[in-house]
Amino acid sequence: MQVIQGLFDHIDTLRTDPILLSFVADNLLKLVFIGLAFGFAVLLIEIRLPLKYYWELPSFLLREMLYGFNIGKTPPVWGLCIDSKTHGIIPLAAVELLNKDSKETILTTFSNRLGQYGFSVEAGEFIVRAIKNHYSAPAFYNPENIQLNSTDESFALEVTVLKDSVPDTELLLQQVSYADAKNLVQKVWFVFSTFGINLGNGLLAISILGSLYGWIILRTPLYGILLAVGIVFMFIKVYILETVGSSAHS
Repeated sequence: MQVIQGLFDHIDTLRTDPILLSFVADNLLKLVFIGLAFGFAVLLIEIRLPLKYYWELPSFLLREMLYGFNIGKTPPVWGLCIDSKTHGIIPLAAVELLNKDSKETILTTFSNRLGQYGFSVEAGEFIVRAIKNHYSAPAFYNPENIQLNSTDESFALEVTVLKDSVPDTELLLQQVSYADAKNLVQKVWFVFSTFGINLGNGLLAISILGSLYGWIILRTPLYGILLAVGIVFMFIKVYILETVGSSAHS
């Protein structure tokens, strides 16, 4: 109890320190925003899916986690994402649902760990297509720098959704690009990305600690919100990297 009381007394002392309060008021918020912005940018680079898919991936992973706890209604399974050569399943492939007439994207989802994908939509005629990036396992000294090896894509297929039935459409993905590991540009990019990723992780961690510090000292909701955002970013980073890493050799 004395240790806890001493901690609270120390916090009360910090709240009255004019130098500390001046630093928190003038500089800490800027550092927190810089850390969050840089950490978020690195998070997007780490995912390495086409930019238009970035915004859907965190919500998909959250929904998958909730489905695991039997929270929410899982979408129907339309089929599998399959490698055209090995016929193995492909998890975490981005799948687009397009309007058949306008060719505009309606929804984006991702195949789950079983390679299954699906959408909850009204009856109608649509087009589906998928894309998947493949990665090599990262080095032990650089666990987050997952290197892109190749990109697979499927053909765009027409599907008809009826009122009382679910489409049965398998998406066969084939390789459309390959990264040469011996390429000098690739090696330079590896070193650069290693530095950038670790810098982003450090800034994000500093941002979280800074938000916590500001919240304790000033007791303002803004720092509490920034703290929550930083923790969510860190959770997404860890969860996405674990998911991508588990499918690196799929």
